[in-house]
Amino acid sequence: MADTVQQIRLIELKSVKDKSKLAKMQKENEIKTRQAAVRQQKETDFLRDLQLLKAHQLEEINDLEIQNLEEIEETTSQHRMEEFELVTKHTIAEAEIEANFERQKRELLATKVLEKQLAAKVTQQRAQKKLLSAALKQQKLAAKTREKVCSALTKKHMNFT
Repeated sequence: MADTVQQIRLIELKSVKDKSKLAKMQKENEIKTRQAAVRQQKETDFLRDLQLLKAHQLEEINDLEIQNLEEIEETTSQHRMEEFELVTKHTIAEAEIEANFERQKRELLATKVLEKQLAAKVTQQRAQKKLLSAALKQQKLAAKTREKVCSALTKKHMNFT
């Protein structure tokens, strides 16, 4: 940009015919050129400083992000560990509940089997008692019948004699 300004001024100087005016304009041109160069240098320095500052800030931001990532990873790992411990406790509790449930089912089944066996035994004892009672009744009836038959035979035999 400074070169363009300087070229424009040189063109202006060539068009001037008066020597004193030309010398004055050349002097002004040199001053303006130096001012433009100084301004351009200051702007360059400013931009360089600004870029360095931004680079430094980005570096700090990156360092903070790395620290944050490390903290996030550490926190995430801790959360995963806590979650794993909780899931493990829950799984153990569920297994204990399931084992208790299965034990209770087996106990109930065993109780039902015992009750069925007891009921079958009672039924069998009743049936045996009925059979025994019926057999005793038949024996009594048979004995009475024998007695009657024997009595009747004895009476007939006695009547024959």
